[in-house]
Amino acid sequence: TESGILIPTNCFYFLGVDPAPAKGAKSDDGALAVLRARPRPGITEPTGNVCDWLCEYVWAYVLRGATTRQWSAFIHLKHQHFGFSGILLDPGGTGNQINDELILTKQCINGVDTTVIPIASHADMERTGPNAQFILTVFRPHDVGIEHLWVGVGHQDNLNHAMHNVMQEAICYQRLAFPKPFNSRPGVETADWPEEKRWALIQLDRARDQLVDIQVATTGTGEFEMTGHGALKFSSAKKKDMAYACIYAFVRFLVWLNMGELDYSDNEETDGYYVMSG
Repeated sequence: TESGILIPTNCFYFLGVDPAPAKGAKSDDGALAVLRARPRPGITEPTGNVCDWLCEYVWAYVLRGATTRQWSAFIHLKHQHFGFSGILLDPGGTGNQINDELILTKQCINGVDTTVIPIASHADMERTGPNAQFILTVFRPHDVGIEHLWVGVGHQDNLNHAMHNVMQEAICYQRLAFPKPFNSRPGVETADWPEEKRWALIQLDRARDQLVDIQVATTGTGEFEMTGHGALKFSSAKKKDMAYACIYAFVRFLVWLNMGELDYSDNEETDGYYVMSG
């Protein structure tokens, strides 16, 4: 394979995408992150219970100054590498336009026009017909997967509140794992790594730092400040693009569990790619 690393069987991969044009030096980056889910040791028949699963972040990437067509082609390329069981896309920051490109049968992958099976959400079926990979969830309240996971979530404010809550809970209960940081590894360990693998680990280190910086807004009296829809307000003084890509990947895993998509997912060995371990 391209990386010399085979992706093991009995693993499922989920992509979180926080797109942005990222044309200025101070503008938010466009970010992608991959979560791997596999049964915890000793569990031979995992269920829809999140506790049955070991979830690990294994890859991340920053995309700056890319067109929506380039975003789409890159996501299709990564799907060829990982064989995603699910993708969650933020519709903001050109996300809706990327969705429009993902459902096309022609993608310019590595500079070559390539025929692909469209990547689509259930809402896209009228545009694609049945010949598509319906693995895309769009992070909006009325997406089928989101509604199934959080019944009656109603408004985007409440959806943001819900996603922060599940991420905080997952971290508190140690349901998510990040690889050992780049700077904690001896130079000899990473010296021969392919460049993309090296940068993937550095981006996952960024995600960890960004997650810590996300804060909840408070009033002058120290109480939580709420939106008009009764949801908490979240913000960060720094960039949070990679943190959100990681959260989106985890939310897509939860959608997959909640909708029983395990029964329909293919976990055969794929191309193999730069995945982190340890």
